[in-house]
Amino acid sequence: MNARFLKAIVCVGLGMGSVMGILVDPEKITELLSEMSQPKIAITIPEDDDKDDPVRQLLRRSVKLH
Repeated sequence: MNARFLKAIVCVGLGMGSVMGILVDPEKITELLSEMSQPKIAITIPEDDDKDDPVRQLLRRSVKLH
């Protein structure tokens, strides 16, 4: 989904919570918004690498790509 749309949903939810009397610590709000803005990291394992590489074998076992 669009990042702005997700941020808007979070802000609307927080606004509704404040209207209903639910207290949220401002530090938690800033922590939540900063976590949402962090880039996502993906680990990829190229298939054309050397088959005898021990690091590659370890990664394959950990993500179960046999």
